[in-house]
Amino acid sequence: MFGDDLGPLDITVGSITPWLMGKYFRDLGAQEGEDGWFLGEGWRGRVDPAEPLILGSLRVGRVRIQVEGEAEALARLRPQLDLKLIRGGG
Repeated sequence: MFGDDLGPLDITVGSITPWLMGKYFRDLGAQEGEDGWFLGEGWRGRVDPAEPLILGSLRVGRVRIQVEGEAEALARLRPQLDLKLIRGGG
């Protein structure tokens, strides 16, 4: 989904709620930390509401997802995170 770049991630995606993304982070081993960050082993992630996408009368909720950390930790995390983001329900 995100290509071969396994560095820090800062994207905006639709059709995922902040609550669901928080669940995905917990599923991937993170614990809720301070200031909205989820803390994993060697990485941390954050989800914030973003401006909705509006197409005529259709309004699609979106979130901004940020993930950063050690290169090795991101290399382990990103394929698992990609799978959760490309299919409904994680």
